[in-house]
Amino acid sequence: AFLPSVNFVTFWGATFFHGVTFTLLWTWLGVETAGQLESSGTTATATTAGSAAAAASTTTATSWELQLALGAMLVCGFVLSPASMAWWVRDLRRGAKEQEGEEKKKRKWFIAARRQQQ
Repeated sequence: AFLPSVNFVTFWGATFFHGVTFTLLWTWLGVETAGQLESSGTTATATTAGSAAAAASTTTATSWELQLALGAMLVCGFVLSPASMAWWVRDLRRGAKEQEGEEKKKRKWFIAARRQQQ
């Protein structure tokens, strides 16, 4: 494998955190959108562009809590996620350099031991 394997606990934790977080967020967004469509008197099955435009002009603004949650996810997506990925890659590189250094020490020791035998 190109990258070292991730242990099961880390994989499960990341999958669970990502799945639960976004399932709740998109469910919340869908429920609030459906509530706005119902309050404006338009159903989700509106077929004409005129009725959809009328519904858009009469809907209420989304709640500030939802806007805050969506904004937080935006920050996570553009800042925290790339930063954590960069941190992980940095740790992989450090580990590879340390392993390479240990291998060089072993080679030097092996070469020195062979020279002493000769």
